[in-house]
Amino acid sequence: MVASASPISPIDLARMAEEQLRDPKVAELRKQPGALKLKEVNLDGCILLCDVSTSRPRPIVLPLWTKTIFEAIHNLSRPGHKSTTRAISARYVWPGLKRTNLRIPGDFFPSNSAERISPGSTFVRDLQENFRKLSPLSPVHHGTTKKYLPRDLMSAEQVYVRHDAHRGPLVRPYDRPFKVLYRSHKHFDILRNNKSTRVSIDRLKPAYSADPKFPPPAVHPHDQAPRVDDSSRSETVSDSQSNTRSGRIIKRPIRYRTILSARSF
Repeated sequence: MVASASPISPIDLARMAEEQLRDPKVAELRKQPGALKLKEVNLDGCILLCDVSTSRPRPIVLPLWTKTIFEAIHNLSRPGHKSTTRAISARYVWPGLKRTNLRIPGDFFPSNSAERISPGSTFVRDLQENFRKLSPLSPVHHGTTKKYLPRDLMSAEQVYVRHDAHRGPLVRPYDRPFKVLYRSHKHFDILRNNKSTRVSIDRLKPAYSADPKFPPPAVHPHDQAPRVDDSSRSETVSDSQSNTRSGRIIKRPIRYRTILSARSF
């Protein structure tokens, strides 16, 4: 960083005074009336044409001295362009200091509408045409997703209202059905607590009720299964079973049942 720093150019006031005497623009500034109060001032033994409208005399800067004056002030601390312009204006009179602006790269390269493209390069021509059609997207982005709405909501006579407040335990997500007084595509007016209340359509759900025109479906009794006569089976089982004093049935193994049946004969 130290090696790249350029030395500060000294300002030779004697040479500047000689240039003011030979420059025809200084003579024009003397004749033109304006806000500047020009007067010859002795600065370090040199007679310079300066502006004395401020508390500090400011010498007139000629076009040959613009680079020297700029480097003498800007290279001290290398501030921004505003600080450099303010420092130069406080010490010198630089005609057209704020008139010359920095040119952007687009000004250096003039646009040529008639571009030279070979007749056979179709790909290049199409590529340039597509790039000309490119444009930035709109910064405004609104949600385009459609929300789900029940099909029968616009014709429902009663609707449920979603409970958006904090719900405690065992609280239903929808309040009881309310009668619809007025409907639109954005909101519904319902009868709530004996008064009209406007509710957003996003919180509603249609309430369905039984139609009295249709009778309830007939209930057919189920066919009874055929009864099986287990009298013979119960007699056989009763022989091989016995009850305890508490009434519990004792089921003996099969090998003991055969012995008991043989003894009975």
